Amino acid sequence: MALSPELERKLLQGIGALTVAPDVLQAAVPQATLGPLNGDDSPTARHFFGTVGMFMACTGGVLVARPNDSTVVALDYWRRLR
Repeated sequence: MALSPELERKLLQGIGALTVAPDVLQAAVPQATLGPLNGDDSPTARHFFGTVGMFMACTGGVLVARPNDSTVVALDYWRRLR
């Protein structure tokens, strides 16, 4: 089933919007999300988990704020998967 480019953009915008808040939490307080996952609570693990959260929050924010400019890479990747 082929989706229209506008629908693909809206889906990516929605995914970006849904991920921003948890990713900001992960970046700001990594032990809050590592704890329920029973992850390692060392300073190194918290640092890298926070770094991943920051990257994901930035990516989700860009997808929400600039959908016409920023979704080109995501949509190209998505289309190649099909």
